[in-house]
Amino acid sequence: MIGLAYYEQNNFNDAIIAFVRVRSVYSSYDEWFTKSLLKLGDCYLKLNDKQQAREMYRAVINRHKTGELAQEANRKLKQL
Repeated sequence: MIGLAYYEQNNFNDAIIAFVRVRSVYSSYDEWFTKSLLKLGDCYLKLNDKQQAREMYRAVINRHKTGELAQEANRKLKQL
């Protein structure tokens, strides 16, 4: 939630820190982990770091070959 709040405030650097923390602390919660990867990709895209964004979206696809989250990651990759 903190990462989302920072993201909505266009505070992308603090959002990245919060989303990385989700990956570190809550990695056993697959949905949270995967959604944090998607939002990390979004943050990097806002910061014009397309390479990092691409890596985050690919990480989602590596974790989930199918499903809603994989579709979203694929869609975002194609938009890069």
